[in-house]
Amino acid sequence: MAGAWFMCVSWAASAHAEPFDLAWTAPEGCPSREEMVAATRARLGERETTAPPELFVRGDVTTQKDGFAITFLVKDAAGAEVGEREMHVQGRSCRALEEPAALVLATMISVVRPRAETPAAPLPPAPAPASEPGAQDVPPAPVTPTPAPASRAPKPGAPPARTPPSRRALGAAGVASVGLLPRAGFGGALRTSYLVRSQLLIGLETSFEVGASVNAGRGEVGFQLLSASILAGVPILQTAKVEIFPVVTVRGGVLRTMPRGFQLVKAEVHPMALAGAGALLRAPLAPQLYAEALPQAEVALIRDVFHASEARTTYFLHQPSLLGARLTVGFGYEFP
Repeated sequence: MAGAWFMCVSWAASAHAEPFDLAWTAPEGCPSREEMVAATRARLGERETTAPPELFVRGDVTTQKDGFAITFLVKDAAGAEVGEREMHVQGRSCRALEEPAALVLATMISVVRPRAETPAAPLPPAPAPASEPGAQDVPPAPVTPTPAPASRAPKPGAPPARTPPSRRALGAAGVASVGLLPRAGFGGALRTSYLVRSQLLIGLETSFEVGASVNAGRGEVGFQLLSASILAGVPILQTAKVEIFPVVTVRGGVLRTMPRGFQLVKAEVHPMALAGAGALLRAPLAPQLYAEALPQAEVALIRDVFHASEARTTYFLHQPSLLGARLTVGFGYEFP
């Protein structure tokens, strides 16, 4: 009875022992030590206890050009190294490493943690049957015990491929253009974009530009362009320092005249339609903050001619060029 009671107590202590203790070092913005411990326990299917830990783990996170590197070093209670693993997680957000890192750490702990296993005692050989009087004694055939199959510890597998997260951003930029407005156009723009799993960029932009005034007789006419555009592109370069997205755009809006000094000439509003192509460049400045530039060429699909008539005299004011150029430069914020 005392031996059975001792075995039960020993088994209970082993079953409820704390699986590991984690020393965690990571840059700002990464999962905390408490979050990593909770995520790893969830994958082990165990709860927090007050028992001393069986294993001691050190985890270090370092920043790389295309993401982050995580190194795990596992020691047992005697201080001997029993496992080491290094993994890499791509992406700009350090929060993305919590799930794959917790999976790898839980796998390592499951492999190397001690388990109390008592080997089964070999069965005694069966007694030989009693010989009848006069019968010749035949020695029993020797029984060769079948060795128990050696337990093979599962090898830690590579973490499953993680789908890159989608990214949302909002930016503001200054605008300069030639060919659409008299001389040149200057203004501002607001752009929102959505990068779908780091594979497809979709954006929506609104802008306002003002061109130079054109003299006509005793008056002058100013020009304003209000437009909205849709852009789409795919990344061809994504590093920690720069991202490049070739894009195509479709833009529509209205070109408005602002006459001054005339008695009969009134303001006019004409539609505009353009198609363009360019390259969106982004350079990170701080976490979630980046600078961006979008140079592009545009073709005018609708380009009306603007005139002003006064006292039987007609003045030619402006006609947008068939081919124009446009540049936006500004800053953006990427939502975590």
